[in-house]
Amino acid sequence: MRDETARLMAPAGFATIFQGSSPTTATPKAAFDTAFSVRLKGACHTAATLRLDSAGNLDPFAPSTVRLAATRTSGRSVLPVAEVECDTILSALRSVPLKRRSRIFGYALGRVIAHELYHLLLQSTGHGSNGLARAVVSWSELLSDSLQFDAGDLHRLLHTTRR
Repeated sequence: MRDETARLMAPAGFATIFQGSSPTTATPKAAFDTAFSVRLKGACHTAATLRLDSAGNLDPFAPSTVRLAATRTSGRSVLPVAEVECDTILSALRSVPLKRRSRIFGYALGRVIAHELYHLLLQSTGHGSNGLARAVVSWSELLSDSLQFDAGDLHRLLHTTRR
């Protein structure tokens, strides 16, 4: 998850640093130019991937009908907080062979986090028309080896004033 998020954000010139919620691991906010809170909700650990059975068809649960994450807003302002629905993302892994689930789960979480960082950095609820910044991606795209931001969205991130 951390590596995938870093890989996706690096071309736009952003370094990502993940900090736990424990007071012993937290870094003071003053140490960062920009800090956001991304809350992982539900079963967000790789051990949960082992408990999935192979039953279930994802067809009726296309990402256009489920929420994978949300960036919090107040009126028209984007707040520095996002939430990721790990259980929903986890449900997509039923179609992934057991030995690859943990790695693919990390990729999917990293991609969803990077998508939310797109909103947070641009201070926008808008979406791109291609790639990772789109409002809707298919399960197969989310779990693929190649989902990333398109050039136009990277350009927007590179030129954001929130640095």
